[in-house]
Amino acid sequence: MSMRNLQNVKPFLKGMTILRRFALVAVLVLSAAGLAVAPASASSSPAAVSAASSSVIAPTSAAAPAAVPTAGSLTYYYPVYQYQVCRRQGHWGASFTNYWNPYSWYCYDLSFPLGITWAGGLDINGWCKATYPGSYAGLVANNAMGWKCIKRIY
Repeated sequence: MSMRNLQNVKPFLKGMTILRRFALVAVLVLSAAGLAVAPASASSSPAAVSAASSSVIAPTSAAAPAAVPTAGSLTYYYPVYQYQVCRRQGHWGASFTNYWNPYSWYCYDLSFPLGITWAGGLDINGWCKATYPGSYAGLVANNAMGWKCIKRIY
């Protein structure tokens, strides 16, 4: 990116909040890395792929159901909402210590006068079974956001 392009970006960023700046930078980095950025509405629908291509997650829309593969089984990947996992366990929220470690998630509580208190680990498998009956927790990517509820239909 040339200096002239950077000068055009500065006034645009000046009016944005820090959170929106972070989101914009994240989208730009993912786009530059060649990763697709799905819209927020696509994360609420399951992704269906065949067993032959189970490493690929393809969001489906509610209007057009996923095509049933001719061979193998159908696998659904549902999103995991870690804060909901912790809320189900009776805690305030969820966070992680290392983005590149999927096992670094923890639940926390708000307390007085200390502020935030570590409350323990997440039961993602239990949440998957309660939220999406017949599913189990599994990793599809080796990072903190790689958890999905997986349901195979034979």
